[in-house]
Amino acid sequence: MQESNVKTMTFATIVTVVCAVILGATATALKPQQELNAKVFKLKNIVQVFGLAAENDKDVEEYFSEAGKDDKFIVRIIKDADGNEVEMNEIEFKNLDLYKQEKEPVASRRYPYFLKFDSAADKAADKPSAIVLPTQDFGLWSVCYGYLSLESDAETIKGIVYYDHKETPGLGAEIEQEFWKVSFEGKKIIDNNGALLAPKASKDAAIAKDSPNHYISVSGATFTMDGIDKGLVKTLKNYEKVIEHYRGGNK
Repeated sequence: MQESNVKTMTFATIVTVVCAVILGATATALKPQQELNAKVFKLKNIVQVFGLAAENDKDVEEYFSEAGKDDKFIVRIIKDADGNEVEMNEIEFKNLDLYKQEKEPVASRRYPYFLKFDSAADKAADKPSAIVLPTQDFGLWSVCYGYLSLESDAETIKGIVYYDHKETPGLGAEIEQEFWKVSFEGKKIIDNNGALLAPKASKDAAIAKDSPNHYISVSGATFTMDGIDKGLVKTLKNYEKVIEHYRGGNK
């Protein structure tokens, strides 16, 4: 009986070890593809918020290439807190978490943004037709990561998309829905005095109606909306120099 137990334990141990080796090898083999998928997923959201069409991953990556796609180009630029352009390799960029970096020294912070050009000539002249700025802050349960797109005047919102969060379905998770995205289109990030002013979500429909350029009407998900509001304020502050540079179509 004891010998039988030993054989059973030995067999179970061997099976466990073999399965662990197979799972480990599979995870290692799939890691490069998983990382590529994560990268393309982010790029897809940038393409989407720019209002460009992409039928597959190849189309997405072409927009970011030197040759562009259909005479459209998306350019990634990274600057430090002083507004100086800096270089980052793909591994550094992949590991960049804008929310977490707020705890880092100001000198080490990096701020990426994206420009869309409608021709090679516009690209050479630094005349973007739209600008995308990353935006993020903590909602109710999670950090809500997204992208804010501005028109060429750098004053009018073209679109917004949130691609990563763990908010409550039917409440905070509504930030993924089309009606939420559309509600930002055409809103201004500049007040009547020319100062930066982030659009703000409000449960008061009257306020949203009286100030249609700067308020978004919502019915719930207060904590998530508070996080979204704070994230947009931080975004405008972090990218103030970029916005100022392109305001009025980079006159």
